Amino acid sequence: MEGKSYPITEITNDGRRFVLVDSFRTKIRGVTFENDDDGFDRQQIISHCCHRGDALFLLREPNNPVGHNAILVKRIVYSDVPDKPRLAEQLGYLSHELAEKLAFRMDHFGHVLFAKILNVTGGEDGKNFGVNIQVDEYEPAKYRATGRQRVHPVGCRPREGTIRDA
Repeated sequence: MEGKSYPITEITNDGRRFVLVDSFRTKIRGVTFENDDDGFDRQQIISHCCHRGDALFLLREPNNPVGHNAILVKRIVYSDVPDKPRLAEQLGYLSHELAEKLAFRMDHFGHVLFAKILNVTGGEDGKNFGVNIQVDEYEPAKYRATGRQRVHPVGCRPREGTIRDA
């Protein structure tokens, strides 16, 4: 397993490049599988490396054989270069329902998703570990600066009251 987890408090956003448009809580899905790319067992990664406040990055995986809207969740860890964290092991995915809503905005509007670990659950009495997270969705600030109206396909509109008008 790779490196020391990067805390979410080290991820900064000056508001000039990206604007927070939504924040929600969910759990990571698929945490009982092994990773295809590195062979690591996700349960071991979670039990040994995941802690409250750790930063996560969410990436699109459009060629996923299970679903073309897939959004995977990876750890962010310290690198050898100061102030340049890097992505590490995959912990799982967002649910199909969330991915269906978010994938279009990521693909067509450049939305970026970060998350922080709220808590790690389970693990006792032979139960599997789980991870509850808070996901923060950011859109490029250029949409705010230009006053450009975005078109949302049906079912992809952000929840009422979550977009902060500039």
